[in-house]
Amino acid sequence: MIWLAIFLILSGVLLARAWPHLRTPTRHGFYRVFAFETLLGLVLLGAPVWFVDPLSAHQVVSWILLAASLALAIHGITILHRFGAPQAGIETTQHLVRVGIYRVIRHPLYMSLALVGAGAALKRPGAWSGGLLLVLWVLLLATALVEERENLARFGEAYRDYMRHSRRFIPFLF
Repeated sequence: MIWLAIFLILSGVLLARAWPHLRTPTRHGFYRVFAFETLLGLVLLGAPVWFVDPLSAHQVVSWILLAASLALAIHGITILHRFGAPQAGIETTQHLVRVGIYRVIRHPLYMSLALVGAGAALKRPGAWSGGLLLVLWVLLLATALVEERENLARFGEAYRDYMRHSRRFIPFLF
């Protein structure tokens, strides 16, 4: 019951902070808010057992995915700040970034969230975790598709060329 209370409180905070994004469903932030909500659910669903049986196969794989996610997020954010010249946070990059991980995938930060979700789902494997993970992946795909449309409008042919030479989430595959 405590985990449900924590979920409701944190959801309230997240939704309050994300309210402007929820008012514009045609923008990528709208879908990203629900991806974060789903990720919160996944993390809290497994929270009671995050450190139980630490050497079991699913726990080891979970920690590997979580570590990979952290490394990908740090690299992606660092590259965006260094080469994207953002005006506020990382949302408004002034330059199309095509270096580092961005050479091979367009959305490393969304891929990082997908890895966090997979790692969290493995903390407590089951139908609920699997279902939430699938919802998370669909929401991240929707976010990426909308953001790509926005980037095409913003960067034009340069972004279209970038799309031809990179993948959405997984280098050389997808």
